[in-house]
Amino acid sequence: MTVTRASRISIQPVTPADAAAIACWRYSPPYEMYSFAPEDADWLLRPELHYHAAFDKHHELIGYFCFGKDARIPAALESGLYADERLLDIGLGMRPDRNGQGLGPAFLSAGLEFGQRTFSPDGFRLAVAAWNSRAVRLYERTGFSATGAFTVQESGMSFLVMTRLTSRSDQARPPH
Repeated sequence: MTVTRASRISIQPVTPADAAAIACWRYSPPYEMYSFAPEDADWLLRPELHYHAAFDKHHELIGYFCFGKDARIPAALESGLYADERLLDIGLGMRPDRNGQGLGPAFLSAGLEFGQRTFSPDGFRLAVAAWNSRAVRLYERTGFSATGAFTVQESGMSFLVMTRLTSRSDQARPPH
């Protein structure tokens, strides 16, 4: 288990109990699109998908992170928005009853810190529903900026792709 400095949030690979709990979380409208189905618990346990559970200082499950290709939205693959392989894709979700309580910055920071230590990327990339202003504000406050957008044809839903370079990648680039 890895404990991060960000509010003492610990992050570890998802267990069957964690996956079952996460798959039962239900988000209220308009966030219901972020809910898994109970049968998705097995998906969360696939090691190559890099799902990790996040726990607070009381060891209470408060969210999850996904690192790598499973964090990508398939509808954007053909658009070239995922072309930069130096960036690590990150997906995340906080337990529904913990949303809107100001915990987002510490939660996200813990996931980014864990991702940096574990995967050593040059930066991070995520996709977020364009209408989700609460999440977009959080990502912007933590150094992400929109680098592209796409729309899922089947649903008509628009997404932003946001990236954040690590300080290591900033130092490796020559000044302009």
